[in-house]
Parts: sequence; structure tokens; C-alpha cells
Amino acid sequence: SPSMMSAKIGLDKSLQRSKKISRLLLHPKSYSTSNTKNINNFRKKFKKSILKPTTSRGTIGVFEIKNNDTQNHFDKYISSSKKAGINEKIIIEEHIEGEHYLIDINSKDIIIGKKNKNLKNKLLTDSITFFEFNKKSNNKKINNLIKAAKYICKKLKFNIEFPCTVELIIKKNGKIYFIEAANRGAGVFISDLIFQKLTGCNTNKKMIFNLMNNYQNLTND
Repeated sequence: SPSMMSAKIGLDKSLQRSKKISRLLLHPKSYSTSNTKNINNFRKKFKKSILKPTTSRGTIGVFEIKNNDTQNHFDKYISSSKKAGINEKIIIEEHIEGEHYLIDINSKDIIIGKKNKNLKNKLLTDSITFFEFNKKSNNKKINNLIKAAKYICKKLKFNIEFPCTVELIIKKNGKIYFIEAANRGAGVFISDLIFQKLTGCNTNKKMIFNLMNNYQNLTND
């Protein structure tokens, strides 16, 4: 099972940034603190940046910030971001332009998710296109992303006998940026894949069936 230290690293993005991963992998320039003034100074260095809690799940409390956003708006984003984490520490990082991937990896399977950004109301609610990795694939870009994900899991001492998730951005020039990782499966898999695999219960079918039954009962009444 995962060690206590790997569990802490998997939860805290600022700890992941403190780990020297590899010369072949890059981190976005970032700053983590609970001091609002310091965060404000950092965001002015970039046209766009990403604000998020150091400890959170999914895209809760994650915002895209522009350096010309008003102070009032920025303060609201900071407040929302602080509330979304376990503590009030937040991280701000430069926005990296490129293709955004989630690599869900364990000893048997690799599932890849490609993020399609929808910046409605500046909240990063992403739709994701999933596909299973074909081990015989000769797609150089995907193979490099898988190699990077496995390397990161090894450096962070994640046990890939259990599901792990690595988030990466690859630029047009092929450079790979490590965004964050977790030594658990991504949340999107819990109801659709993991729960069904463990219990044999398809929650989506069950919910649809229940909704249809409820609708029929209402119309009969």
C-alpha cells in the first residue's frame, strides 16, 4: 500500500514542486503561500496564470487569472481557492500553453485523458476525452507522456500496483511540463470504472433506471 510520505506528497502540490524530477521534465514557474500580497505580485509577471489550492481535488478552487484582472476579482478568486483546500495555502503558477493530459496508470492498465478547456466564468471545468493506451502504439508523443508519467511516479515513490494519476502539459516543441500527481485514481473514474470493477454494479445504469421508474410512477399518479 502507499506509504505515509507518498500519501502526503500526492495530496500537496507544493511538496511535489519541491521534488527535483528530471532535466527532461519542467515545472511551471510557481509560488505557494497564504500571503495574498506575495501572490498578487507574482501574478503580474505573467499575462495568464493559474491559481489553485495546494491541497484540493479535481478543479475545485482552480481559476485562470489574467494580469489585467481587477483586484476585486482577484481577491474573490483567492478567497474561493483558499476555501477549497485543507489549509489556506494556495499556489499560483504560470499558464503553460499546450496539450493537457491526465495519465491514469497502474501495473495493468493505462488510461489517457485529454483535457478540452471550457473557461466559462473562469472556472476550469474541463471536459475530458478518454482512451486506453495501446502498448503497441508507435505514437511518439503519447509514448513520451507515458514514459514521463512512469518516471514521475517512481521519483515520488508512488506504488503503481495501485492507481496513480499524473497531469502533464506538452508544448508544440515537445517539452513536457509536470503539473501535479496523485497516488490514487482520478475522480472521474470512481463511479464509471473503479466502483463498477470492484462491485459489479454499473451506477450509471442504476441511476437512469431509477430515474425512469420515478418518472413512470409520477405519470401514473
